Amino acid sequence: MANRYPRLVINLNHLRHNARQVVNTCAARGISVAGVIKGAAGMVPVAQAMADGGCQFLASSRIEQLAGVKAAGITTPLLMLRVPMLSEVEVWFR
Repeated sequence: MANRYPRLVINLNHLRHNARQVVNTCAARGISVAGVIKGAAGMVPVAQAMADGGCQFLASSRIEQLAGVKAAGITTPLLMLRVPMLSEVEVWFR
């Protein structure tokens, strides 16, 4: 019964390594990389691994995820993947 539901297992070392490989490949072609954290529910360790892997931006369509990354002290520039709703703007300025 414990294995009934899907789960996501994230190897942060692999994520960091893969981010570095993508960043290096893109940099050679003048392309900047944004690590999208939405799929991992904005988890700070995932954001940190992407930043450590060299992603120039951390991105999400959920403003509360970006606010959580900022609150955790990660200094990588953040990128909102959509225009926030007015009701969400207050989250950013708390």
